[in-house]
Amino acid sequence: MLKINLYIFIKFIKAICTSGRSITLILDDLQWVGLESLNDLDILIKDKSIKNLSIIGTYRDDEVNQNHPLALLLTLNDLDVSNVTKFKLQNLLHEDLNELISDSLKVSPLESYPLTALFHEQTKGNPFFFKQFLKCLLDNKLLFFDCIERKWKVKECVFGNEEFSDSVLELLYNKITSFTSTTQQVLKVASCLGSSFSQN
Repeated sequence: MLKINLYIFIKFIKAICTSGRSITLILDDLQWVGLESLNDLDILIKDKSIKNLSIIGTYRDDEVNQNHPLALLLTLNDLDVSNVTKFKLQNLLHEDLNELISDSLKVSPLESYPLTALFHEQTKGNPFFFKQFLKCLLDNKLLFFDCIERKWKVKECVFGNEEFSDSVLELLYNKITSFTSTTQQVLKVASCLGSSFSQN
């Protein structure tokens, strides 16, 4: 049954690509890919009859060791290397974080520098952790918009606050464990379904 579904999927991709349109297939979090799915991806990549197809795959390289099935595909043994481009995305640098915070809060880079130092210390420039830490500050009203002065402000207590001495992972853990057991169970199931799902 799975092979029939793969056959239909490849025929579908070919039909789109041969109609004069190009298609980009984005596969996220390939560090979790199973062997069966990886074999299917390998078949798709090697099919020379498919034109106008770009495949973008993302994975966390710290979760893919040399024994991981994805590592075998990434060795490109049987693939045409000229058709494959690899990019390694690094965490945001201190200067990049400062520019992001400065632009977001509409303050000068000099004014945003102390907040940048705090964010960099807590997140090491990881974009996901950055977003979570920012949300944590907003939820706790430690970062707020002053309607009188019409500007974003940070409460001084966040600097040197021992509550933030733990990593962002600890903050996320505390947030998740504060949910009811039912909500935690739903999150466990939802994490298997993908980045979005219907609540109905």
